[in-house]
Amino acid sequence: MKAFNWCYSFGMLICILLANINIAEGAECRKTPSVQDSIKTLDANSAAGGHVWIHVYGVRRPPSASDTQVKDKSMFRSEAEFRTAWTRWVADGNPNPAPKKCGTPGNLKDCVSATKLGITKAYKCTKVENYLCTAYKEFEPVKVAFNYYNSASTKNKWIMNTAYPSENMNCS
Repeated sequence: MKAFNWCYSFGMLICILLANINIAEGAECRKTPSVQDSIKTLDANSAAGGHVWIHVYGVRRPPSASDTQVKDKSMFRSEAEFRTAWTRWVADGNPNPAPKKCGTPGNLKDCVSATKLGITKAYKCTKVENYLCTAYKEFEPVKVAFNYYNSASTKNKWIMNTAYPSENMNCS
């Protein structure tokens, strides 16, 4: 009987502890330290497993990158424009839409008004040579996507996987 009471008490303790932990939902991805760390530089982002750099015009392939800029991808006109958009999104005290919350492994996206972030023009790459976009078409984006990712390939840490200006309301 003592063994039963001990098991029952231990089981109840585990249930109480688990009930107070929200496993599926964490902090806002945009403010998660590992996401912030993953985007300190474009090379740090690439080393962490992200590929923001392929969506930034004029950026040379970081040493840690295994990917390339791609024809037909949308791009920020400069790294400074990407940084402006990201800084404004992170600092927004009244965000709309509500920022995604990082929790269990997966892929999440914040799709934010380009105008709100100060992004009024962007490029769509039309030609790539030696990993670098060399020609583009300018367009007016309606949204900016910030994609966050967590998996074994990112050492189970949330990172900024990619970010890009979009012509589509759903950031597709």
